[in-house]
Amino acid sequence: MRRPTIEIEHPGSRDSSHIRRANYLLPGADASRIQVSPFPRLLGFVRDTWGGRLFLAALLCGVLENAVGFSIPLPWKTVLLVVTIIFGRRIVARAVRSLFYRVRSKLLMAYVLTAVVPLGLGILFTLVAGRLLLSVFASRLVTTELEHHEGTLGAAVATAVSVANSGGASASEINSALSSVAALHSGAAWTVIRNGVVVAEKGQTPRAVPAWIENDRLSALVRDGEKVSLRAVFRKGPVFAIAETPFDESLFARLERESGIKIFSLTRSGENRRSNLRIAVSVRGPSSPFNFDFVATQEQWDWETGARLVPVVTFGVDAPRLYKSLTPGKDPVSQILLLALGVLAVIFAFVYLVALLFGGALVRSITRAAHSLSVGTMKLQGGDFSHRIIVRSRDQLGDLAQSFNSMSQGIEDLLEQQGEKERMEEDLRVARNIQMSLLPQQYVDVEGLKISAVCLPANEMGGDYYDLLPLSNHRLGVLIADVSGKGTSAALYMAELKGLILSLSRNHASPKDLLSELNEILAPNLDRRSFVTMTYAVIDSKKRTLRVARAGHNPLIHFDGRTGETRLLSPPGLALGFDPGERFRSIIEEVEMPLVPGDSFLFFTDGISEAMNGSAELFGEGRLASILKDANQLSSDELKERILHEVRTFAAGESPHDDMTLVIVKVV
Repeated sequence: MRRPTIEIEHPGSRDSSHIRRANYLLPGADASRIQVSPFPRLLGFVRDTWGGRLFLAALLCGVLENAVGFSIPLPWKTVLLVVTIIFGRRIVARAVRSLFYRVRSKLLMAYVLTAVVPLGLGILFTLVAGRLLLSVFASRLVTTELEHHEGTLGAAVATAVSVANSGGASASEINSALSSVAALHSGAAWTVIRNGVVVAEKGQTPRAVPAWIENDRLSALVRDGEKVSLRAVFRKGPVFAIAETPFDESLFARLERESGIKIFSLTRSGENRRSNLRIAVSVRGPSSPFNFDFVATQEQWDWETGARLVPVVTFGVDAPRLYKSLTPGKDPVSQILLLALGVLAVIFAFVYLVALLFGGALVRSITRAAHSLSVGTMKLQGGDFSHRIIVRSRDQLGDLAQSFNSMSQGIEDLLEQQGEKERMEEDLRVARNIQMSLLPQQYVDVEGLKISAVCLPANEMGGDYYDLLPLSNHRLGVLIADVSGKGTSAALYMAELKGLILSLSRNHASPKDLLSELNEILAPNLDRRSFVTMTYAVIDSKKRTLRVARAGHNPLIHFDGRTGETRLLSPPGLALGFDPGERFRSIIEEVEMPLVPGDSFLFFTDGISEAMNGSAELFGEGRLASILKDANQLSSDELKERILHEVRTFAAGESPHDDMTLVIVKVV
């Protein structure tokens, strides 16, 4: 019984019976663009699509609900939103394509994105960065001023307590120790108590120290009911002192006078709007483009509970006064820097204006050239190869127009060349079919052997060759070869090799003798740059032996049915065509080995073992041996498909760089 089992596959998904002619014209040359106005398109959308009908129904529900005044129990809003999202993107995409169809629109948009937008962002960044820097610096001055006042209060009450602890100090001496507090604010107040008796006081301050104050001292911003003040507390032994200054405009008079920073209010946010506390400090003055409002936070304590609060201090900054305060004296450096900055701004504006005019002229030049090219391509689409573009400039655009004119002149020549190429491709197709017919076309039935083979050329014509030669009823010759190079020369050498093998295989039972005589015939006739690698084996199913010789080809992989292990059989041998004399015979050796049921032999070319992935990693003979070992229970056809699948998976879509051929022989 004979059945097909030898597979000759073509690379890729080509249909060699039909050769497509190259199209040098633009796509859609035979189709006219149909312009449809928006209203008929919208009408067709509503009438012919389910999305349009849903959109119309949802829109009518909304109009009816608003007109009548009752709620329609349908999710028409959701439907309207979903349909708008699904089909609205098409309208947006069509509008964008229509807007940017012209090169002029694209160039203008590119100019806006690369020139105008960066300019605006740069100005915005400068303003934001300047305002941020001013805010940070002014906020630091405000907090520093508050910390300075707190430190002054703390030092004064500590001095007063020390004086009061001396025993014989009078009230005037204690009040004198608190003179720095009075200098801070005319409304400053204090109380000094020793052994529960007031020994010095001014104004109204608390007469007891809250229990939550740690280390018997405090100097901070304090909220006492609806009153906010700077308050300092110090206690040592039987004496404690409390001093405070109101949180008002007078407290920051020096800061406003020296730096132009004016405190407006202090606001603490409560749990709700009614619990917000806002204390006005001063009244805003006349507005100015150089006056800016900022906020700063300052730690505050609740006098009754000891709760920590973080109120917001709102203040205004007179930028010129602040800048002047940072450059005191008659040093002209700051004025020079400001003048230099102004000069740079004027230069920048002038350069930008020149760039804008130059950009406009450039856009006009490019769009005019693009329009001429567009008209020219439409003429070519209509088959008018005599149209020429007028060259208006001596730049790349002019060169492009000249190139277009040269292209239109050469299109007819290219079409003629394409016809010639098609004829050559047809000849190659016929030659390929002849070459593939040289490979075995039918299954060779040998008792005790199961054989499967495949040849996958990488190009139209390859140099790989295998053959199965029935030598007798129980003897089979298995041959695999690889002719160096690809294309027509490799295919011709393959055809010559086929004839020689058919002739020599009848005269030589020894693979070594066959390869030696084949080398003597081929060596004088091969091109110096060409050679042939080959492995030839003779399998005797009656004697259960395999005799093999190798002429520089890839090793033969053997799966041992007794041990379950694989090994590489690589008898010494020189490639055919390298040496026509005795050196070839002296190097080549023949190996004979017994066959047992379960043995498998894999003949392959380097297109299998040297298949590469995207990382330039080779598939390798080790992977082939592992597949043969792990999947040896499969049939020969299944094992062949398994190997091809693993190679293609490893290559991950990379095109094969060499022909791939393999022959699998299983002993049963």
